[in-house]
Amino acid sequence: MRRAEVAVMLLAVATAACGRNVVHNPSPAAGSAGVDQRKIAIYEAVVRSQTEFKQDPVYIYVKLCEDAGGAGSPTDCSGALSPEEQDALAAALSDYSSLAFVSEIGDITEHIFKGEGGQLIRLGPIAEVGGRIQVPGSHYCGGLCGGGSTWVVEDTTEGWKVAGPVPGEGVWIS
Repeated sequence: MRRAEVAVMLLAVATAACGRNVVHNPSPAAGSAGVDQRKIAIYEAVVRSQTEFKQDPVYIYVKLCEDAGGAGSPTDCSGALSPEEQDALAAALSDYSSLAFVSEIGDITEHIFKGEGGQLIRLGPIAEVGGRIQVPGSHYCGGLCGGGSTWVVEDTTEGWKVAGPVPGEGVWIS
């Protein structure tokens, strides 16, 4: 995808929707009884891989979108992180100084686009394909700053880690 196309898509995302809508700003100490800890660990790995520079605040879009790894606005968002999953993910990311879960991203992307700080993380549903765990995911950090793909996530001796993009999928970087 050419830079101009990415810029147009990011601009469209930045100008779409209104109002910052923080769904849940969990306490890192919140309980997570009944939550699938494997799922949380996989999402933690993807979030950490997408927030390498930890530009605060970190906003996580609660809707899980099939196309979350792409550069455009999410369109196929049939799932969502539950409040309990948000609490568990916040606990796993307790070393992040500022973390919020949001249900609308228009105002957030505009805020980030203007250079006012932060980054937006989008996640997709976890899938097992050919024996590999795959998760669409991306980050947006302002202007032409962002990237994403569908990521292969592996269980290592040090916990779940992103191994790279799905073979043949590639990575978009702006």
